[in-house]
Amino acid sequence: MLSHKKLRTAQRCFYLSFVVYLAVVGYLLFFSRMDTPICLWNIVGRLDPDDIPGMNLVPFGTISCYLACLFPGNAYAQIALWNLSGNILIFLPMGFYLPLLNKNCQKPGNFALRMFSISFSVEFIQLLTGLGSFDVDDMILNMAGALLGYSLCGDVAAAFQNLFAPGLVS
Repeated sequence: MLSHKKLRTAQRCFYLSFVVYLAVVGYLLFFSRMDTPICLWNIVGRLDPDDIPGMNLVPFGTISCYLACLFPGNAYAQIALWNLSGNILIFLPMGFYLPLLNKNCQKPGNFALRMFSISFSVEFIQLLTGLGSFDVDDMILNMAGALLGYSLCGDVAAAFQNLFAPGLVS
């Protein structure tokens, strides 16, 4: 067990690492695309998804296109691999952070619901600002990454919580 001073330092480092992670995610999802002007366009009256630019509501449509590109010699293989792995890896750390930061997220159902809300919010903000597109496949890949992180890191997070940071979860 750590001394109180070392425990507080470990907790601060953990919180700082989460803030840095969120800053990197925010940059990658929004600010790295700032060469595109932000356009908060009005979607009222545009209820037909085919009429909304930058929107994919067909599950596995984009994923299947990317998977079809993953063969040697395809000019788009690197882009496809980057998009598939990037959407999974960007939310993988949430599987570790959320259960430690929020006791309610330690239950798989609550964790999945929270991650769905986060992923949906990201996609919706990208659609509204024009700094990306609303793609249901991105949500599927984001959820896959978060659930993979949750399943891989659940035991590690519990051990971290018990040994090094009691009281970290609110």
